[in-house]
Amino acid sequence: MQVSFTPYLRCCIVRISDRFLVLILILPVLLTLNSWSQSPLAVTRLNSAITFDGVPDEQAWQEIAPLPMVMYIPVFGISPTETTEYKIAYDNQYFYVSGILKYTDPGNIRAVGKKRDYSMPSSDWFGILLDSFYDRENAVTFWTNPNGLRTDGTVKNDNNESNEDVTWSWNTFWDVKTARSVQGWMAEFRIPFSSLRFQEKEGVTIMGLTLIRYDAAKSEMSTFPAIPPNYN
Repeated sequence: MQVSFTPYLRCCIVRISDRFLVLILILPVLLTLNSWSQSPLAVTRLNSAITFDGVPDEQAWQEIAPLPMVMYIPVFGISPTETTEYKIAYDNQYFYVSGILKYTDPGNIRAVGKKRDYSMPSSDWFGILLDSFYDRENAVTFWTNPNGLRTDGTVKNDNNESNEDVTWSWNTFWDVKTARSVQGWMAEFRIPFSSLRFQEKEGVTIMGLTLIRYDAAKSEMSTFPAIPPNYN
């Protein structure tokens, strides 16, 4: 397998058979290609083993460039006040996401809840949304907090009605591990391709992707790619 990909508001996994994977960030329907498109960004296939323990410190992770996060709220478009190192990768079975979430004051870490699918905003969160059918309206979503909580759900109708279009009753097979450090906390997601329903057309599958960090102490949210706050 080999991977590459392109940034915007949503990113896409393009899978060509079991050997080729491309991840591309695709524009929403209402935005013009010229104003938002960017050049392709490579997604790395893991060429050496990683230990799935919540600590992305292996050489395989170190060789991958982190994705640039942009503040969503309270001030859209500026650099987040905290440093985040998010990386994505894959192998023949799994799609991987890792995060190193740093804090200027680790005392600001908020970790509430241990039960699966707990979703209170009083906790810090790191999440991923996958538009697995690439219809630009529906997605599955995976989240964790510093306690290693596992929360998954679905989004429909492009989240136009926030109280109705997101549900946490959906569950699938996936794993996440977290760990604390003197700088903050870390996470590793491992999502089997077998847990993601998607369409294949002429050997190609396209998915959308968004990464999100939420800091409860500051009520600050950052995303990759940049998403204007008029989008839910």
